[in-house]
Amino acid sequence: MAKNIPLIVVHKGKQDYLKACISSIEEFHDLFLLGNDDNKSFTKHWVDFDGLKNHYFNDFDAAYEHMSTNSPVFEKICFYRYLAMYEFAKHANLDEFIHCDSDIIILNDCRPLFNKLPSYGAAFFIPKNQENYRLTASPHFSYWKTDVLKEFIEFFIKIYAEKSDELTNKYNYHVRNNIPGGICDMTLLYLFAQNRSDIFNFIEEDNYYLNFNVSTLEHNELNRNELIFNDNYKVINGELYYNDNGCNKKVLLLHMQGRAKKFVKYAKNKKFRKLFICISLLNLLRKINNKL
Repeated sequence: MAKNIPLIVVHKGKQDYLKACISSIEEFHDLFLLGNDDNKSFTKHWVDFDGLKNHYFNDFDAAYEHMSTNSPVFEKICFYRYLAMYEFAKHANLDEFIHCDSDIIILNDCRPLFNKLPSYGAAFFIPKNQENYRLTASPHFSYWKTDVLKEFIEFFIKIYAEKSDELTNKYNYHVRNNIPGGICDMTLLYLFAQNRSDIFNFIEEDNYYLNFNVSTLEHNELNRNELIFNDNYKVINGELYYNDNGCNKKVLLLHMQGRAKKFVKYAKNKKFRKLFICISLLNLLRKINNKL
């Protein structure tokens, strides 16, 4: 029997892409939205984010040192979501859950995938290319056992408090080479995963394709301007499949990152051809503007 694990979305605001995300999840799975008054009406399973404060918020604020070209407010919010999810899961007696970014569209029932996850403590995306101090892992669709999430929270607070050389060296590399970004929650996720055998890399999933970001594809050479002409994806009986190293895998979710959010209605309604035409044109215009 396929395992049912609840999904948690953390978001403040009332954007249309959030509505589409919630609708796509609730078609297949149980959902909890940790939000604010702006989105209180979006789902019956709404929880006030600000009511989930715990001592970890103060501990993190005291330890945090800003090392990024992004704003401190933005970077701290990214960390706060882990603290809120842990507090919610603890009080809701959830031993495990899936975190889902608010720009994700779920295309199919994910429960067959969930069957393998309880043998791990966590699962997220760890790109293979980590050269030049990239040091990144992505939680946009991630599995957590609640006790392992607690370990991660205490890990990143400790790393900041100790002013780890790993963070300083990476940030200095960004500064020296004028590279945007720096230290963020994805840096700490990558470091947390090192030397742990209980974390599954979703990029290595065999049966389904989970990393279909319509703006970039992590481990493929697909030119985004040629999306509509490329054979890497196929639509079969209205479902999207991706050719991953010669194997057609069903796509379970689309990551509508960045400007792609404006086309979320096509993703939600599985109008993949129209979606990819729009994305291809968007990227072509971006390429032309960059040359000008």
